[in-house]
Amino acid sequence: ATAAMLYVAVDRPADAGFLTVYPCGAAQPLASNLNFVAGQTVGNGVIAKIGDDGAVCVYSSAATDVVVDFTGAATAAGSTTFHALVSGRVLDTREGGVAPGAGDVVRLDFTSLAAGTSVDLNLAVVDPQHGGFVTAYPCGTERPLAASLNYRRRQTKGNHLTVAIGAEKAVCLYTMSATHLVVDVDGVHVPTA
Repeated sequence: ATAAMLYVAVDRPADAGFLTVYPCGAAQPLASNLNFVAGQTVGNGVIAKIGDDGAVCVYSSAATDVVVDFTGAATAAGSTTFHALVSGRVLDTREGGVAPGAGDVVRLDFTSLAAGTSVDLNLAVVDPQHGGFVTAYPCGTERPLAASLNYRRRQTKGNHLTVAIGAEKAVCLYTMSATHLVVDVDGVHVPTA
């Protein structure tokens, strides 16, 4: 792998600051992957180049708890090709009026993207009843102990992510607490012939 796809979050930072994710062994760049204020729990999707020693480093400008979830890897050039799509809505639970409940799993069918191995999504929560997280993962596999999006009560929040669609050609969304979900698809990754 040449790059790691991560979901990086901070919890209860002492002060305002930022995180920078970069290849270990390289100079820390003048860049930020996540900005935060004191006391905030917030996360972001990150794609980071992997260092020569096979690791990425995370720098924090302020004292905070940091959570890093591994969501995937980019392999050597030429193994897959990204095909951008005209962004399209694939789920909006507000239309039916019933939000998925705590512990529910919502299935998104991507059989129309038969050649794809993963999809790029924009995932948002709207009006969650309690703080929590959403985990996106390939249906038919065990749900990972990872978050794709963290949120607070009544917070409308989104995140961009890449998710494998697996053998079932579907993505499952687990919600920790009751919340409406909105999902748009932006592209698909297809193996290079």
